[in-house]
Amino acid sequence: MKSLIVYPNCSKGGVTSVIRGRARANPARDFEVIFFNDRGGRNAFDDLPNVHVRVIRKDRVTNYLNHVLSQREYADVSFLSCPDIVTKLTVPSEVKIDYEFHSSNMTIVADEISNLELSKLNRLIVPSVYMATQLEPLLPTDHVDQVTVVPNLVDTSVFTFDEALEEPAQISSRPLIWVGRFDKGKGYRYFLRLLAQLPDNYHGVVIVSLETGPDRAA
Repeated sequence: MKSLIVYPNCSKGGVTSVIRGRARANPARDFEVIFFNDRGGRNAFDDLPNVHVRVIRKDRVTNYLNHVLSQREYADVSFLSCPDIVTKLTVPSEVKIDYEFHSSNMTIVADEISNLELSKLNRLIVPSVYMATQLEPLLPTDHVDQVTVVPNLVDTSVFTFDEALEEPAQISSRPLIWVGRFDKGKGYRYFLRLLAQLPDNYHGVVIVSLETGPDRAA
């Protein structure tokens, strides 16, 4: 069983985490992932034998995808952040076509929807019920039933559940962790608002990429 995933940036960001979670949860399924831009993430899947990565220049990717879709048997193909690519492809009728939304910036999401040929898609995938409620008003009424919630999975090679070292009553301070970048739409303000409403025994931990400098953090 093979799945094809198409996304612009080969990096070590959120989409990489999404793909890793799926691949680890489905070891019998092969995931072929096509990127357009190398952003330093080629080795992010080295420990997963069922993930196969290719970086193809965007001006060549349409021809490449049409070729592999005609030559290889896929159960499904997922597109993320590339609505223009979907309209240019000839996908065999037996292959399910999904378009996924993982951005919390609804302006970006609305722009992607306006450039999608919705009739070509089987599902519009979002990671949460909340995101589904945000997406549905942006769609024509005859496409709302395509919205499907597929939760993002935890990568168990990074996050594991062990017995607590201490009884909860003995823990004096509980961490609330936020991971991301300090740019618009990433939700760091929500993190601060939530932390302000929690009891004093919670403290915030921020894990953040500074990219090339600290300006946005400042």
